[in-house]
Amino acid sequence: MATAAAAHLPTSNNVCFAELIVRLDSLLTLRPEEARAEEEGDEENDNQAQVQLENDINLKLTELHLRLKNGGSIHDRGLAANAGASAAVVDEEDEEDEAVEDSQGPSSATEGTTGSVDCIGCSSAEDENEVCPSPIQAKVKQKKTSLRSTRLMNHDNTTAILRLCVLIFTKDSSTNETLALAAQLIAEMCREHDGRKMALQYKNGDLTLIQSLGRMLRLPRSTETCVQTCRIIGNLCFDCDQGRQQVITEAQHILGPLVKAFENRQENKNEDPGQRLPVIFPGCLFNLCNETPKAVEAVARYHCADTVLTNILETRTNDAVFNSSILFLHSMVECEMGVEHLSRCPMLPQALIHVLDYTTSPEVCSTLFEFLRTCSEAPAIVLHLAKGGLLEYLLTHMNDKLNSEAFRQLRVTSCDILVILLAHDEAMQVAFEKDANLYINTFLGTLIVIFCSKREL
Repeated sequence: MATAAAAHLPTSNNVCFAELIVRLDSLLTLRPEEARAEEEGDEENDNQAQVQLENDINLKLTELHLRLKNGGSIHDRGLAANAGASAAVVDEEDEEDEAVEDSQGPSSATEGTTGSVDCIGCSSAEDENEVCPSPIQAKVKQKKTSLRSTRLMNHDNTTAILRLCVLIFTKDSSTNETLALAAQLIAEMCREHDGRKMALQYKNGDLTLIQSLGRMLRLPRSTETCVQTCRIIGNLCFDCDQGRQQVITEAQHILGPLVKAFENRQENKNEDPGQRLPVIFPGCLFNLCNETPKAVEAVARYHCADTVLTNILETRTNDAVFNSSILFLHSMVECEMGVEHLSRCPMLPQALIHVLDYTTSPEVCSTLFEFLRTCSEAPAIVLHLAKGGLLEYLLTHMNDKLNSEAFRQLRVTSCDILVILLAHDEAMQVAFEKDANLYINTFLGTLIVIFCSKREL
C-alpha cells in the first residue's frame, strides 16, 4: 500500500531485479524455518524475529513493486520529476537500476491490449499522491512500454513473482500489510499484456492466481488489500474472456467477500481517506461485465449492483465515484439479464436522480445520458424509471441545472433522451398520470422560446 511503501525506504539500490526475487523467496521459504529452530522455547525473541521477518518481506515487496513500476529504479518517477529530473528518453542499453521517466501519466481502461491498462479511475491506486488524469473521461494513452520494464518481466521473473505472491495469498499467517503489498505487485504486473497472459496461465499444482485470491478473501481483509485485489481482477478481465471466465468460476469466493468488504468499509473509514474502493470496485465490475452476459449474471447473483447503488446514494462530492458506477451499470444494461436485474432494483431511479442532483461535472452527465439512451431500448427499465420519478426530474433538471453555461451543450441531449423515453406508451402513461401539465407547459414554453428567437433573427 502507498503509506506502507513510503514507510519502508528501499536499501538494495545495487541489487538486480532477479536477485531481489531470490531474496524474497529466501525470506518466505527458508528463514521461517531457521527462525523457528533458533528461537524455539523463547517466545519473546520469537515474536521479535517474526516482526523483523515480516518487515523484511514487506521491504522486498515494496522494492520489487517500485522497480517494476519505474522500469528498474527504486526511485519514484513522480519524485524524480519534482526534483527537476528530465523526462527525456533514456538509451536502451542503460543500467537496469536507472529510472525511466514517463511523462504520459498512468494508463486508462480503454487502452489497447498491447499497452498497460488499469481499472477506470484506479491507475494510481498504489500511490494516492501520484498525479493522474481524471477518471471521469477515460482516455487512450499513447504509452510505449519501457524495454527495461519488459526485460524485468521475463518468463522466469514473472513465474517466480507469481509463485511467491500466491504463497503469500494462501498463508494464514500473512498480515494485511503483506497481502496488500503482494496484491499491489501483481496488479502492477497485470497492467501489461504479457503479465496478464502469464498470470492467467499460471498454476501452482491445481491452484490458479484467481483461486488463491479467493482463498485469501475467506477471511476479512483490510480496505487496501481489497483495493489491490480489485485492481488485479479488473486488469485480468480487461478485454480478456479467459480472465472473465476464471473470475466467474470463482465468483462465490471473489465477488461475495468483496461486496461484503465494500458494504462494511464505513466501519474503517480511516483506511481509505481517498475513497479509492468506491471508485475501483465498480471499475473492476465494469471490466468483468463488459459484453459478458455470464459475468452480469454472476454480478447480479451477488447483489453487486445493489451495493453500488447504495454507495451512490451515500456519495455527494465525488464525481469519480459517480462516473465509475454509471459505467458499470451501463455494462449491465447491455444484456438481457442485466435489464431484468436492474428493472427490479428499487434504488435505480433515485440513484440516477441523486447523481444528476449532486454532480458538478458535465462529463458525468454525458455518461449518464448515454446510459439512459441504452436503457431506452428496454421497456421494462424505462417503465421502472418512469415510476421512480426520473422523467419529471429530467424535465425540471433540463430547465434548471442544464441551463447554466457549463451544462448548456447537454440540454439538447437531455431533451432528446426524454423524448426517447416518453416514446414508450406505458412510460408516457405513468408520467402523464403523475403531472401532465408539467410536460405540456414545459414543452410549449420551450417551443415559444425557440419561435421567438427565430423571429428576432
